[in-house]
Amino acid sequence: MKGEIASYSGLFRDSGISRIEIPLIQRDYAQGREGVAVRDIRDGFLEVLANAVECGVPVSLDFIYGDFADGVFRPLDGQQRLTTLFLIHWYAACRTGELEHRGTWANFNYATRPSARTFCERLTDPTAMASGEPSSRWLMDQPWFAFDWRHDPTIKAMLVMIDAIAERFDAIDPHLIWERLTREDGPVVSFHTLQINEARQGDDLYIKMNSRGKPLTPFENFKARFEGTIAHTGERAKEFARKVDVDWSDMLWPHRGDDDIVDDEFMRYLGFLIEVCEWRDGTVTSGPLGPRAYALFGPEAPRWETHLTFVFDAFDTWLGAEIPDYFGEVFTTAAAAPSNDQTEPTAIPLFGRGAQSDLFTACCRDYGELWHSKARAFSLQQGILLYAVLMHRIGHTDEPMARLRALRNIVEWSGDEIRLADMPAILNDVDRLMIDGDLQSISTLNQAQVADEIAKAEFLASNPHLEGVIHRLEDHDMLRGALTSFDLDDARLAARAAAFDAVFSHEGHWADASAALLTFGEYQRTVPRSTKSLFGTAAMGQTQFWRDLLAGGQRDRIASTRDALMQLLDAVAESDVAPTVTMRDIRAAWLADREEARCFDWRYYFARYPSMRSGDSGIYVRHSEDIGYNVRMLIKTQLNSWYRDPYLLTLWEESGRPDKIEDPWYRGSEPERWFKFRRKSAEVRCVDDGWAVRLRSAGQKSGPRFLQIMESLGWVQVGPYEGLIPVTQREVGGQMVDSVDRITVGREIVGRLLADGF
Repeated sequence: MKGEIASYSGLFRDSGISRIEIPLIQRDYAQGREGVAVRDIRDGFLEVLANAVECGVPVSLDFIYGDFADGVFRPLDGQQRLTTLFLIHWYAACRTGELEHRGTWANFNYATRPSARTFCERLTDPTAMASGEPSSRWLMDQPWFAFDWRHDPTIKAMLVMIDAIAERFDAIDPHLIWERLTREDGPVVSFHTLQINEARQGDDLYIKMNSRGKPLTPFENFKARFEGTIAHTGERAKEFARKVDVDWSDMLWPHRGDDDIVDDEFMRYLGFLIEVCEWRDGTVTSGPLGPRAYALFGPEAPRWETHLTFVFDAFDTWLGAEIPDYFGEVFTTAAAAPSNDQTEPTAIPLFGRGAQSDLFTACCRDYGELWHSKARAFSLQQGILLYAVLMHRIGHTDEPMARLRALRNIVEWSGDEIRLADMPAILNDVDRLMIDGDLQSISTLNQAQVADEIAKAEFLASNPHLEGVIHRLEDHDMLRGALTSFDLDDARLAARAAAFDAVFSHEGHWADASAALLTFGEYQRTVPRSTKSLFGTAAMGQTQFWRDLLAGGQRDRIASTRDALMQLLDAVAESDVAPTVTMRDIRAAWLADREEARCFDWRYYFARYPSMRSGDSGIYVRHSEDIGYNVRMLIKTQLNSWYRDPYLLTLWEESGRPDKIEDPWYRGSEPERWFKFRRKSAEVRCVDDGWAVRLRSAGQKSGPRFLQIMESLGWVQVGPYEGLIPVTQREVGGQMVDSVDRITVGREIVGRLLADGF
């Protein structure tokens, strides 16, 4: 067994080997480990072997080193390949009946743990495997499979590999697999063997080859295959080998992980670049990187030169760069400074929890990983921005900060449009923006935000002195790039921006803002194809709901919101007192006017009573087109969660939260919401023209007393113990509006009933 070429079965047949034993000094079987990176290597290796079997094209697995003594071969390098080949032979033997003969190929075991050795023996025992099937589930169900084996890393890995083999080789004739792997002449899978005669020499070699104490990394395997893939490029392939080992390794070294190697970082960044090349080809692909790389860079790939040039440029652009410092100048995760500072922000904020400004480092750390929600740890949004940065650095584009800022804004509001299937078209949009500065041609990402970017660009072309104001408004966390709720008025924009920051950067001001906005009109935003209306909220920590109201969407569909907001900001900007004082004065004056005019519409009640605006979400569900007196106030975002009727909640609050009345919570979409007395007797409900009241259980005493109270309150009877106490109304603008405060009327009803024992 000196420097010869052999197949797995040929080792036993031609080399005098009676048994292969993985020595104690070896690590556990690693090719069957779970994890994205290892799965990629496993699938790629099985793909190579399966193609060799299916097509009959021989493949060589390089050198296998080992110690040979007394008929036993103990591999020092090649453990992973030999174990996988053993399992493929076992799989084919199970399916063809060859296992019954138990040839010498089956004399394979591990000396690392007794459990692994016993498992290998059981696998190849025809009696133990009688009527068996090559799957992990069947094996783990057998009485000879010890429960503790589930925790043996080698056995766990072998079970994973068995299922992977079954999945890939299932469609191949098992007799063909067996014949092409075991034939004496021209086996399709072979390797070079090298015998190490002296045990000490073998140990020394093993120590040198594994001096890091780490398994071979996916990148080391991939790199060898990739160099073969691009061998047809001549000098380019040699340049790749040199740069991988020297220039690019040095560049990646500061980004290394805890293992003090950069192989994982190489794989992640290169994996991102390969996916980008696929998108630029108009395709969306998944699976092992090896075949995908061959499709892009192999000799038959139509655009291999373009793609390879891009990969080289995407690595070379970072040579000599202080990458974290560079990204620190381009992006930030810090909150924007106050909007009255008209200077240009130095970096573009990225929003959201977990936002990272150094996109290169984030890619090297997270690309290819998944969160528990199966979402990409390195998101498509991050990939878009990193690609845009690469386009600038490679192409030395003009106005990079302005174009990246516009892209940041568009991406931020394109959540529904950013899907994996659309990434080829999205990258085309990014190319047009970053290379040509062309906003008009962006067709895949959010069109409302694209229109907003075009409007802002046109405004700044005429008013360049307001660039800092625009950018600081965009950077406000409540707006995140969208300014459709602002009039682009050069005379007032700076003052309004400062007022916006003064009002909305302090959560304690939100309650006053929501009330003051009501005085300027119906500022709510209607959700398309829904009965929901968005108002913003007084609840702390709920910026998202204000963002839903004030940002995003088409400019013409947010006109009422914009009109009310501009009036509020003008009032704050022109006032010489604190914003809260200004907003409270606005509210008080407006309420006084309404009370004098005896005009108590829904806006009056919402502005007058804070409990009407106490929902955490600021979302209300209308009964009709008008908010009116029949509306649900959502605490969360859906009706299947608990919610409030704002009129009944306010009646309860203004009545002093009496113990004899149930706290008015509701759930679902029931058409009638009753204010219930704990004694299960009387109930009150808010309706368009007043208060509906009923007595659920009338006795000899309670019935007459109830009717007497109701008659004194002027009710209109519609049933024996049910009727309406109307609220005086008059027509205003084509709608019936209360002429008296219905909450005051309701308090009297509740007070009378409670006083009489109901």
